[in-house]
Amino acid sequence: MWIHWKYNKTKKYPHAFQKKQTEEQTAITPDPAKVQGAPTKTETVPPTTAVVVPTDLPETIYEYKSGNLAFQLSSKGMGVKSLKLLNYTNRKGATVEFSMKEAPLSFETRLLGSLEPINFNVQKVSENLWVGRAEFGGLAITKTIEIDPAKYAFDVKVGVRGQDPKFVGLTTFISDVVEEQKAASFFSFTQHDRQEAYVDTVDSHNNHIYFDTNAIDQAFTKGRVVAIGSPFFTQAAVDQSTVLPDIKLNVDPTKRTALIQMNHSVLNKTEDFNIHYTAFAGPKSMSLLKSVNEELVPALDLGFFSTIARFILTMLKGFYNLVGNWGVAIILLTICVRIIV
Repeated sequence: MWIHWKYNKTKKYPHAFQKKQTEEQTAITPDPAKVQGAPTKTETVPPTTAVVVPTDLPETIYEYKSGNLAFQLSSKGMGVKSLKLLNYTNRKGATVEFSMKEAPLSFETRLLGSLEPINFNVQKVSENLWVGRAEFGGLAITKTIEIDPAKYAFDVKVGVRGQDPKFVGLTTFISDVVEEQKAASFFSFTQHDRQEAYVDTVDSHNNHIYFDTNAIDQAFTKGRVVAIGSPFFTQAAVDQSTVLPDIKLNVDPTKRTALIQMNHSVLNKTEDFNIHYTAFAGPKSMSLLKSVNEELVPALDLGFFSTIARFILTMLKGFYNLVGNWGVAIILLTICVRIIV
């Protein structure tokens, strides 16, 4: 009887029953776009731990040359390539040169956790001032490099505006090519001719790490000063940010690469993020290092008696400035030492 009643209702009100059937099908038919694992036209790659940096932009190279320095500034991270000290030569007679020619470059900027440098649109504001800008992922990034060629110094500032939940900080590199290491012997003085890294932190000071044939992989926290170089020349950075960076040192003799990373992490994602450091790439002259930043002076390793050696070196330089002759300066220094002793 119920079947007969439903049959009559269906014939009498066909539109109502068609609408009801459509609603039932809509209610029980799963939406393919909402089924777990089903692809959709707007489906994207799952988010990574870092903001995705665009990599399809070509690299632009900007040439810089002064009386003391010459280098190439790359739009990729605004890192420095082929940094040359024009007034200095090595033992082979070639101009002293820093940094690798491929990424990561010295003073290159990346987002923390990213494998690619930030692509900057670089503008030359003046002879010694460069400004780079980049925008992506809801972030506006500005990097300025002001060069003081007389002091071989770079004042570097990076500011990040905007918000992105995946933005966790910035990484700065210092890089160099590892020279072939010669085996040391009892009568050799290779210790005084080897490349080294220098790291100074809030908790540990005067960390001089000499390179040899073994790989080096060390980490430090609360870094203040970092450097890579030889006993005579160095690349360095003195951090002046409100957030102290974590430091990573990696030396691979087989690949002939030496890298220092300064990782500045975001502490408050609701505020703008800024880092500031003074970079140096030049000779290890105590007076020159002191004129750039006094915290750079300990990067000059004068051995176990460093404190006394620095005092004697200062006296020797003072006598030279007075008489203008190194021979006479040494004689005057010797007389002073004999009087004291």
